[in-house]
Amino acid sequence: MNYKTCNETIKTIHSNLGELFILSEGKRKKLAECRVDIDIIRHSTVYRARNPTGYNVYERYASIVFCLEPKAADKIDNKVFETAEGYEVYFEVEKNIGEYEKIKLDNLLEESIDLFENEWIFRIEDEGTVRKLMKI
Repeated sequence: MNYKTCNETIKTIHSNLGELFILSEGKRKKLAECRVDIDIIRHSTVYRARNPTGYNVYERYASIVFCLEPKAADKIDNKVFETAEGYEVYFEVEKNIGEYEKIKLDNLLEESIDLFENEWIFRIEDEGTVRKLMKI
């Protein structure tokens, strides 16, 4: 093997004050309030092809997990996803004691949506957005 990969969580953000929206047919519709957990992941690959000590290639991305409020989650079925064009999430994070900032995330890439477990997992690869999340 000439390479080795590793994923490292470098920052975690939690918010119990979130709202998930679906973009469909040119409209934005609120699906539910949700809990938002974000992990900033540094994916590294060490290649040993030309240099005996190797060299590293780093990529960062954000992994976002939503858990919807149970009452709203029960009402969602597969029909919701037939016309889905995208998703947006708004959530609040505490910057200082008693001071909150509202954050909007879009350009979410679906990784998995498990309606039975009420776990929605998305990914953000946009470097500007990841940098913004790192500063929170």
